[in-house]
Amino acid sequence: MLRLILTAIVAAVTASSSVPAATPPSSVDITWMSISNVYYDFGTTGVLTDGYISRIPEREFFGGPSGLARTRTPQVSDSRAVARVLSALGGAAKVNLLLTGHSHFDHAF
Repeated sequence: MLRLILTAIVAAVTASSSVPAATPPSSVDITWMSISNVYYDFGTTGVLTDGYISRIPEREFFGGPSGLARTRTPQVSDSRAVARVLSALGGAAKVNLLLTGHSHFDHAF
């Protein structure tokens, strides 16, 4: 499964970058960040998977059969948390592709 995921990521990076398809990256640095968040550094291209950084508090949700249909107030991303993560990666320019493999009511945000 991991091999399939890495193959898909390499294909996406190759298609989205200026590197010719015949020129693979010389190395890949892989950083596990949390849960399913992983950062792949291909040298000139950075890929972040499931960039879950902030969470909407459960107390904000109400309505619907599950109680999760709406939020009580408008929500915004935690910009300080996002800035911390981007800083740790070396800045926003280090993330060239963000892949979301799944989402949940509280963190597809």
